[in-house]
Amino acid sequence: MSAEQPVNYQPPAHRAFLRAIAAAEDEMSLQLAQGVMFEEEYVTTHLCSRLPPEVAYVKFAKKQESWVGGDYLWWWVDRTGEAFGCLVQAKVIRPKGRGWKIGFHHESRTGLQMDRLLAAAEFFEVMAAYTFYAGDAVYRSGMRCSLRHQGVPCHERGGAGVTILPALIAQRAVENARLRATAPPAKLPFLGGFDSIEDVFHHAEPLSRLTEPGLISDDPALALYYRMRLGPEMNGLRELLTPGQAGARKVARFMTDKLAKAASATYETAVLPDVHTDLEASGRVFGALPGTRGHFGRPFFEHALRGLRTGLPSYVQATLQNPADGVSAELAEHADGLVVVYL
Repeated sequence: MSAEQPVNYQPPAHRAFLRAIAAAEDEMSLQLAQGVMFEEEYVTTHLCSRLPPEVAYVKFAKKQESWVGGDYLWWWVDRTGEAFGCLVQAKVIRPKGRGWKIGFHHESRTGLQMDRLLAAAEFFEVMAAYTFYAGDAVYRSGMRCSLRHQGVPCHERGGAGVTILPALIAQRAVENARLRATAPPAKLPFLGGFDSIEDVFHHAEPLSRLTEPGLISDDPALALYYRMRLGPEMNGLRELLTPGQAGARKVARFMTDKLAKAASATYETAVLPDVHTDLEASGRVFGALPGTRGHFGRPFFEHALRGLRTGLPSYVQATLQNPADGVSAELAEHADGLVVVYL
């Protein structure tokens, strides 16, 4: 923070997110008051349309839209030129009997939504994540979670109406839900069934946290987990995983921390080889990453940090400069829109 900036200074991108999230919550509240259940695509469009001019947003024309809907490719870019990419799919938290549910098992013409999201993220070589829409405060009042975030129940914290979660956590939890019927709980390596609101709000974070000012708080247990998994050739990664990151690296660190915290709660015996990448060909920041899987089924450092690049991919600039014709067929096949956040 410079001397000219007031103590309560909010970066332009953060102000845009606070404005857009508040508008999305208001719209969800209005829909509920009218007896209409809000839908993923509708809320996503309303949220993203309120982000400009601080944040760039392009929704692909209907003829370009993918069959699934709701998959938006997000890029956070800072003044150094570094950028972090993430493919994000929206999900509504819906009431079901006395509880709540998230439709991760939804089938589309192209297969299971979750499988398609992860495959599309693989295509773009970025991280996959979910945003959850949880309505307004009245709608959320029935959601009970035994956990507290800085002394506040999950459903009452600021920004709880729009939260974000790495998709690998959701995938692992969905798999555990499938296993619960056949395996004793003690044998499950990770979370319980993800239809539990406690699971959702324990790991998901308000979307606005990705752009808020300040540093990521230090976690000694997580710092130890990182130190035990970084080889001597990973000094660059070690720097990322220490306090003090800003810009695109801060967003990358925030999302990686979510996966690492979940992984650190499990017992992992296998020592897997590091993952190596050709930096010149990929444009990635890190050429070597730990092969640690943390019961995710794939190396989670590579999944998260493959999206940290030395610059925005060329297709991003082409799309922003010419939204009508600059959307390539490959991009439109795997995503429904593009959001570029200038940090």
